[in-house]
Amino acid sequence: MTPADRGGSSTPRTWTAWDGLAQRSDALLQGRRTYQVSAGPCSVQSGAPFADWINSVQKYVVSDRFSDDGITWQPTTIIRGAES
Repeated sequence: MTPADRGGSSTPRTWTAWDGLAQRSDALLQGRRTYQVSAGPCSVQSGAPFADWINSVQKYVVSDRFSDDGITWQPTTIIRGAES
């Protein structure tokens, strides 16, 4: 089953479009909701340049409400204190 089969937009075609930008980046900054939506479908993909990059790159999640127990996609660091 692919991410598109699960209703996601993280398809290999989408990854190809983002691959050039991703390959020049050392980290990924996300909010809690984007992380939670992306972690499932992206973490099980491999073999495409973008998929391999997104699974290995350092991910930073900005949230005061996201717990360490919610980290399922490594490497991930939670940045706290950003919400007012």
